[in-house]
Amino acid sequence: WYMIKPIKWKAEENKINKLINKLKHTKLENPITDDKNKYKDYQVTNSGDYIKIKGLSKEIKVFIGKRGPRYSLIYVRIEGDNNIYLVDSSFANYISQKSDDFRDKTILKIDIEKIKKVRWKEEDKSFSMEKKEDGWYVGKNKLENEKVRTYLATISLITAIGFPEQNKLPEGAEEKGEIIITTDKDFILKLYKKG
Repeated sequence: WYMIKPIKWKAEENKINKLINKLKHTKLENPITDDKNKYKDYQVTNSGDYIKIKGLSKEIKVFIGKRGPRYSLIYVRIEGDNNIYLVDSSFANYISQKSDDFRDKTILKIDIEKIKKVRWKEEDKSFSMEKKEDGWYVGKNKLENEKVRTYLATISLITAIGFPEQNKLPEGAEEKGEIIITTDKDFILKLYKKG
């Protein structure tokens, strides 16, 4: 799954699948009313919140209204159907209020076995290690295998805890270095610090 608006980014597949699964099992039973004058009361007007689901053969727009008398219920209306329904609200728990909530937080994911070299530089400090036939080395010094694996496990899967506002660096952030992880190609991660 990929997000296309407001930013192009890989979506967190697990969240999307849970939302779709809950929507698929939402039953439209027992309509509350088909009175169009009540749309505003139940917050299911054409200008309200909605989910649009597009399949191979058709597209469905579900207007999502206010919560029902119990929090576990919610009012909905399907475009083209005048009826307002009170349904199980479990799908609504997977609807994000912010686009960042759907973003996949995986920044980097590399198979440890494919890493051949790691270099990092931060201001006046630097480090470089390289894989040879009999193990990992810093210059001519062989490294302890268990410590290297722990280190590689840390840098081979990097996830974000959040994203900056509007996907921009904070004011005053300056580039202070980089990490370069080499497999068949180089993965370059720029390091920034705020003034």
